[in-house]
Amino acid sequence: MAVEHTHKGHRSRLRLRAEQEGLASFQPHEALELLLFPVLPQRDVNPLAHTLTEKFGSLGGVMEAPQEQLEAMPGLGQCSAAWLALLNRAAKRYAELSLKDRPKFDKLALVEKHCAQLFKGVTEEQMWIFSTNLSGHLLGSTLVCRGSNRRGVALRDLMEPLIFHRAQCAVLVQWRRKGNLTIEHWDVELTQALARQTGMLNMLLLDSVLMAGKTTISMRRERTYQLRGEGGLNEAGPPFDNWLEEGPQEAPGQGAAPERDRPEEW
Repeated sequence: MAVEHTHKGHRSRLRLRAEQEGLASFQPHEALELLLFPVLPQRDVNPLAHTLTEKFGSLGGVMEAPQEQLEAMPGLGQCSAAWLALLNRAAKRYAELSLKDRPKFDKLALVEKHCAQLFKGVTEEQMWIFSTNLSGHLLGSTLVCRGSNRRGVALRDLMEPLIFHRAQCAVLVQWRRKGNLTIEHWDVELTQALARQTGMLNMLLLDSVLMAGKTTISMRRERTYQLRGEGGLNEAGPPFDNWLEEGPQEAPGQGAAPERDRPEEW
């Protein structure tokens, strides 16, 4: 009587799981198995995936490994090694291209310019968290709450989008009603709590910003928030060391950044 292979249907199950759940819950060797399926169609690649991730330390280590080192691994070979190297180059190229179309938030003035369009025509209060990478490129914008119930926002509501977008830096922005633009004790407490939590996850809260009309209050400028703690420096280092400087001047009619700290006539 034939013995059923213990991995029968494994490929189908792994592919279905990837389609339904994405790769967030995958172990490194499982994600590597998916990448090896097309070039090793007739083999159980599970042991090979384990060996590779153990040898190079992680899935990223496998993808970044020199092609000649991959070729030297038993069971992989030249074709499979070339495939992994190609996937790595393609992923890097895609990341470079996709960033070109994303806003860059390495200055407060650029955040203001972006929000001038985001809040155009908005009359209700809103709170947004912006996720960026270390170059300041926007990875995701999340509307956390709308209306006047901002005091009901939990720290978890702000952290979940940052974790989802794998942010390295964050900017908290609140759009307020006209005539309601003051830093409250609650704003300071929320900002400090968010800064502590992001710091624990190796992220950096760049600023906490209040906006209404053409008026902007930066908690960094007002020194109610300091980077890296109350006694920390107010600079994050390149590319954020000029955070509070004015952005590049644009020709009239080309979307110049909104004026700051000048109350609108209500």
